[in-house]
Amino acid sequence: TIRFQNTGNDTAFTVTLLDTLDMDLDPVTMEVLAASHALTQIQVDTDRVALFRFQRILLPDSGTNEAASHGFVRYRIKPVAGSPHGTEITNSAGIVFDWNEAIITNTVLNTLVDCDLFAATLLDLGANLLEANAGDAYQWFLNGDTVPGATGRQFTALVSGSYTVQVTSTFGCVSLSDPYLVISTGVSVPSAFGARIHPNPVGDQLSLTTKQGLGPNAEMELFDAQGRMVRRSRIGTLAAGAPVLMDVSDLARGHYSLQLRDDGQVEVLRWAKE
Repeated sequence: TIRFQNTGNDTAFTVTLLDTLDMDLDPVTMEVLAASHALTQIQVDTDRVALFRFQRILLPDSGTNEAASHGFVRYRIKPVAGSPHGTEITNSAGIVFDWNEAIITNTVLNTLVDCDLFAATLLDLGANLLEANAGDAYQWFLNGDTVPGATGRQFTALVSGSYTVQVTSTFGCVSLSDPYLVISTGVSVPSAFGARIHPNPVGDQLSLTTKQGLGPNAEMELFDAQGRMVRRSRIGTLAAGAPVLMDVSDLARGHYSLQLRDDGQVEVLRWAKE
């Protein structure tokens, strides 16, 4: 939008707006959306100068009629096709009242942003303290439901479930993170068993080994990214370093977690199915 006002001391009979279009704008796509008065001429010349003329506008000066001394033209225009992320487009215009010298507006900067390049992520900082990547606004969700008041960059997950965070970037891009499963049942001890999944990502068969032996009541459970249990298996007594094999060929590709339990201790490992 280009706005103007007659701050002179007499009526303006003609107002002409001259706007040199940035090289990253496509002149063919220019479309006038609205104007305060009847436009008598609209053109874009070969030098990429857009001209908007109000002939016989009879715009009173602000001293005579302040409210009626204003005018504007609003148009839209598309960037050149294929303009990359981060392209900066500047714009200013010249306003000519009758035969006077042009009054130059301030320069406006717009930056093209490809929101497909922005992705929300979250990290577990320990003790179930979750942190989102940098942004301007945040909203946390538990099992797909909004967590009231959870609008900060960090969030402490107090209950088990699948957590996601929606992050709004500085440029207004909005993205929802992948789900992150938090399991708070039992006494969770980091590396309680020194467990390891190999390979990771997993193909058709998951192999689990531990650095310490497991007792007769040891078991493992698999959860998908939404926190749903998809498999449970009793392991039983297991020597340190001995592998536990599980067929996961029927599971869909995606992110999973494995919860290993034995004698009141819990260890959670995260893995991906390819």
